[in-house]
Order: sequence, then structure tokens, then C-alpha cells
Amino acid sequence: MMALTTPSGSFRGEYAGTLFLIPYYIGTYHILGEPLPAPIRDGFIRYLWSQQHDDGGFGLDIESPSYVVSSVTNYVGLRLMGVPADDPRMVRCREWFLPRGGALKASSWGKFLLAILGVYDYDGLNPLVPEMWLLPPKLPLHPSNFWVHCRIVYLPMSYLYAKRFVTPLTSVLEELREEIYPTPYADVDWKAARGAVATSDAYAQYSRTLVWSFKLLGALEPFHSPKLRAKAVEMVLEHIRVEDESSDYSCVGPLNKVLNAIVWHVEDGSQSERVRRHIARMPEYLWFGQDGVKVKSYYSSEVWDTAFAVQAIDAAGALDDYRDQLTGAQRFLEAEQVIEDVPNGAKYFRNPQRGGWGFGHRKQGWPVTDCTAEALKALDIMRPLKLSAPQVPDDRIEAGIDWILAMQNPEGGFPTYERTRGPRWLELFNPSDFFAEIMIDYSYIECTSSCMQALDRYRRQPGLSRKRRAQVDRSMEQAVRYLLRVQREDGSWEGFWGVCFTYGTWFALEGLRAAGLSTKHPAIRRAARFLRSKQRDDGGWSESIESSRKRNYVEAETSQTVQTAWGILGLVAAGEGDTTAVRRAMRNLCRKQRADGGWDKEHVAGVTNRNCAIDYVSYWSIFPVWALAAGRAARRDFA
Repeated sequence: MMALTTPSGSFRGEYAGTLFLIPYYIGTYHILGEPLPAPIRDGFIRYLWSQQHDDGGFGLDIESPSYVVSSVTNYVGLRLMGVPADDPRMVRCREWFLPRGGALKASSWGKFLLAILGVYDYDGLNPLVPEMWLLPPKLPLHPSNFWVHCRIVYLPMSYLYAKRFVTPLTSVLEELREEIYPTPYADVDWKAARGAVATSDAYAQYSRTLVWSFKLLGALEPFHSPKLRAKAVEMVLEHIRVEDESSDYSCVGPLNKVLNAIVWHVEDGSQSERVRRHIARMPEYLWFGQDGVKVKSYYSSEVWDTAFAVQAIDAAGALDDYRDQLTGAQRFLEAEQVIEDVPNGAKYFRNPQRGGWGFGHRKQGWPVTDCTAEALKALDIMRPLKLSAPQVPDDRIEAGIDWILAMQNPEGGFPTYERTRGPRWLELFNPSDFFAEIMIDYSYIECTSSCMQALDRYRRQPGLSRKRRAQVDRSMEQAVRYLLRVQREDGSWEGFWGVCFTYGTWFALEGLRAAGLSTKHPAIRRAARFLRSKQRDDGGWSESIESSRKRNYVEAETSQTVQTAWGILGLVAAGEGDTTAVRRAMRNLCRKQRADGGWDKEHVAGVTNRNCAIDYVSYWSIFPVWALAAGRAARRDFA
């Protein structure tokens, strides 16, 4: 686990695995007229070839079957990097995606990339009208009511759609027009292609409401008011500017970062200061691995990884053994707290954010509830050690607690970035094709549990006022009601950010125990029975990402280290640490441990938006240690 430490003091693991992001990165460099540095180009090529499936296609992520969108766009990316069309691997890729409709059946985000590259016509896109930003904010369909990642991605998309931006054609792009379609480019019926999506790509199929909305907007698009559109574009551009400046051009995620760079290329020119600042930060979204170069799914997961690593060290009773590493962790977490709000934030639909922690670095400016909670827990663990690194002052701890309390939804659960703003029926307007539940910021099991655990640690400190304790107690009671209400009939809870029922059930149990529920509570007993029922004969758990995609427990072919660790932690939280089930699971982890103390990487354990695998490589270092320590603490005579 100590191999995860960095010079900044953080613990950091690879956070990648999404293949559809790579061609956006390559395409952006092409559009900006920037040569892709040779180490990055060669690393992309090497990595993509390692991920090509036997059928010739590429997955949405490293654990999905082939998708038309990933196959077509990565084919385009490889061609832009100089791979010839007659390379046998490229031929195999075309042979897979052309019979499935090629670019005409790619999902919407792929078609958009192809459109700005000039190898797909804007008439083949569903409308992305910026005028939605001119609606009254109180209307549910105003984009400010959408989940952060949804509205921030569609913000630059709507600008580029309004401008009908197309990069100048090059010889390679002209060739691509003839390579990625099953019929000649000149003969394509673009309007007919608007809603066409391959079966492989249509995880979240369009609702009838959305289909008719697109038809109406498409019919009205030729008659839009130029004056109104110019006003909408100006507003969109202002929001993009604020996102860039408030995040020091890091942006909240990799997709809106590259799109924002293209926006400023269109607006100011490729040599403008804004474009230069974007380009300077582009490599920060890359991970250089042994198997090649990847685009990370976020700037980093360092706050998340660091907070969990501290808790694993604590569980192992090794705080004094790793004071140097903990000193670095405390220094890092102290430096990464968000300590100021976005100027004039309400105008840009930004919540107060002072006191929170983000997923990776504070410069991104988007604190997250569970990241804030886990950081507070880690800091609370380290505070008695009196390390030489700066401690977070009491007033900033209070600000973190204030921020968490302000984020609780009326139903009692906690979202990610913002309290839920829009109604659930907005999901009927999900235009992404391959993601589910992206339209609003829901309450999540994991976020709720993390916040409950942090609040419980906080309320146990001496000297807390009666008023403050009552405030925290009310929040905890509401969160308990939420968790009990969403428990499934089989006793499990469905996770959203990890795979899946093992993950969600462990988190929910930790939250309920932090709230003071007895291990004899019926909900906890049902959860323990669920976990025991899924344990395999070899003592492990083996849940697959297909659980998230199908929303039912689906086993992998063998026991998985990370899921086994979560199973142990869940049973320990349920008061069953001193049981045969936990001892068997611990032996499973011990058998799989390598001579150097680590564990081999297995199936992906992270997920986002139900369908996309996220590779948290740090999990194979942190959670087995944590689980073995928790099991040992529950039964000291384990051998």
C-alpha cells in the first residue's frame, strides 16, 4: 500500500478504464493544431491495441463488450495518430463496426465528436440548443437543475452545436469519411441517422418523451431566432469561462475540459491565452501505465485514496509505524480543502463550497459529500498523533461539517456535488445512450453512509454544544430513515459508485452502525444474511460489474479480492466478525496474497452511471489490508 504514496503526501492509484475518452483527447489536439507528443501518441496506440477485442471492436470501458461508439471513435483516433487504414487490426475493427451501421449507429457523444471533426454532418445530430439556458431557472428543464457532470458536458456541446463548428478537413479526415460508413458519405440520409443507435450502444434507450422532444426541436431549429441564439451563446460562454477560471483550467472532468478548450479555440483562436492554459493542463488527465497511456476518468482520486489509506492503516493498528506517510497524508489533506466559494456563485448556479473536499484536488473547485466525509474521518484519526504537518484548524473542520449538513436532501440521503435540484422524471430526457441516471444528483447509499460516519465522529468530540449536537442528531435520524427505506427485500443495498451490492451493503451497514443501530436490528440482520448467502465455497465474494448494469447480483467467474474485502467489512460492521464466514473469507485473502504483500489486480471494482467501469487500482492495495485488520480485531486468535 505504501507504494501508492506520492511526493505531495497523498496516496494515489490509477483511476482510468474508460476507452471512449481517448479519441476525444486525440481529436482535441488535432482540432487545436497541436502535435500530440510522441510519448503520448505511442502510449495511446500501445494501450488501444492492448484493449482491442478478438472481434475487432473496442468497449466503452475495459470490461464492456464492443461498442460501436468506442470502435468507430477509437478507429478515428488511431487514424489521426498515423495508423494506416490497411493495418490488419484496423481492418478487423472496420469489419466489426461497419455491418452494425458504423458512425451512423454510434451513440450521441461519438457522433458529436465526429461532427466537430468534419466526418459527420450536424444534420445527423439531435438538437443541442443553448436556448435552454434562457429558460426561467425554476423550470425543471433548466440545465441548472441537472447533475453537475451532465450540465457541464452539454454546456460546451451546445455552444459548438450553435456555432456549427467544424475543423478544417485534412486528407486523413476526408479518407475517414469513406472508411467509417457502410454507404458512400455523399449518400447518407443524415436526418434519418439522428436517432439511430446500435443495440450495443443503447444501454439507456430514449424515452418517447425525448424522441418527440427531439423531433419538435429539430423541426424548429431552421427557424430559430438569431438574436435569441446569440444571447444564449453569450450566456453559455460566460458559464464556460467561470468553470475554467474557478477550476484553474482543470475543469470538473476530462470531457468538458477538452470541449472547453475547443470552445476557446473557436472563440479566441488556438494561440489565445485560454487555449494555451488548457493545453498546459491537458497532460494532467493522463495516466502513464506499463500497458500504455490512458485518459483518466477524473483529474485524480487522491483525496479519496488518501482518506481510505489512512483508515486502513488505522484499522491495522499501524499508525505509529507509518508516521512519515501519515504526516504526508495530513499535509496533503490540509492543503486540498476548498476554502473559498466561487465569486458571485449564485449567478452561475454554484452552491457555497467552502469547507468541502473534492475527489482529487481543491483547484477543481467541486467538493463532493463522501470525499469531504472520508477526509474528515482521516483527519480525525490523525489528529491525536500530533504529526509535524499542519492540522486543519477547528474553524475549517466546522466549515466541513456545515457543508455536509447543508448538502442533505429532504428525503434524508446525501447526493454528490449538490442537493437534488430537479425531479426524477428528468431522466426521461437522458440523451447519452450509454449512461443511466445522469440527469439529476440523486441521494446515494455511499455518500449517505460516509456523511453519517463523519458526523458520528464529530458529535462524539467533547465540548460540542447542545444545539450543535441536536442539529447533527436530526441529520443522522433522517439519514437512517433514508437507508432503511431503500434497503432491498433481500437485505442488500445497491451501490452506485462501486460493484455493487457488496459495496452498497457494506457502506449502508457502516452508516447504520454509526447512527447507533444495534447489530440485532432487523435491517442489519437481513443485510448480514444477504452477505452470507453470496459467499462462495472458497470463502470469497465474486460480484461482477454486470450487477451494476443489470441491477441484480451477478457473480464473476472466480472470487474477487476487493469484493471479498468488502464482504468481510460488511459482516464485521453487522457484528459478525467472530464467525466462520469471516474466518473463511480472511483465509481466502491470505491465500491470494503475493509474497511481496500485495494482491493481483482482478476485475474492475468501480463503476459510474450504472454502465461504465472505473478502474480504482488502489483498491487492491487498501481494502484487503483493511478487511484483514478488521477481521483480526474481531477475532484475535485468527491464524
